Amino acid sequence: MLLQLQRYDLHVKYTPGKDVLIADSLSHAVAIGQVHMDMEDLYSEVIYDIQAMDTLSADMLQCLKVATQQDNMLQAVIRVHNQGWPARKRHLDSTFIGTGH
Repeated sequence: MLLQLQRYDLHVKYTPGKDVLIADSLSHAVAIGQVHMDMEDLYSEVIYDIQAMDTLSADMLQCLKVATQQDNMLQAVIRVHNQGWPARKRHLDSTFIGTGH
């Protein structure tokens, strides 16, 4: 995405939320009780995910590791995550060329 934005001359100006007259759907006010309830749901999901990971067999974990190592796109994503996005398009991993993202 950063490479696609390079062709534009952007000027970004921060506007405090109270000054934004048209709010998007993510910035609506939420009742306090709803936030508390959502956090409880989130904690439950995290606990469930940890329990699910704990039940993975050693064979399944090894299978996932091998599949991850053999997935070219995933390896390219991992490299970009570890090394950072390239400054120039010509330095972009060829795996990303033509993906349309």
